[in-house]
Amino acid sequence: MLALVVLGLFADKARAVVLTSYFETVLVPSVSTSWTTVALENTYSNAIPVCTYVLGTFSGTAPSYVNRPAVTRIRNIGSSSFELRIQGWEDGPASAGDVHCIVLNQRSRLPFLL
Repeated sequence: MLALVVLGLFADKARAVVLTSYFETVLVPSVSTSWTTVALENTYSNAIPVCTYVLGTFSGTAPSYVNRPAVTRIRNIGSSSFELRIQGWEDGPASAGDVHCIVLNQRSRLPFLL
């Protein structure tokens, strides 16, 4: 059974959705080029975070992205947190933006793939 718990109600704080004891999603707002610590709701024996930077939206068929392209960098992965930042594409400038992450314990199966 999936237990859904929405945590954090402030726009400037990371918000997590805990799906199982070994799987959660996290929205981290306004990630910049400086390292920031992301606290996790679950405790993992071997956490694997996967994060993606949000470019923004586009209208119609022509992209009109709000943010410049960037990639995410992750380090210092622990049992209940990791550090995250963005890096501009090809070391170019980067605008602070939202980052979506999923965190799964190593060797765990996603609940919908059972």
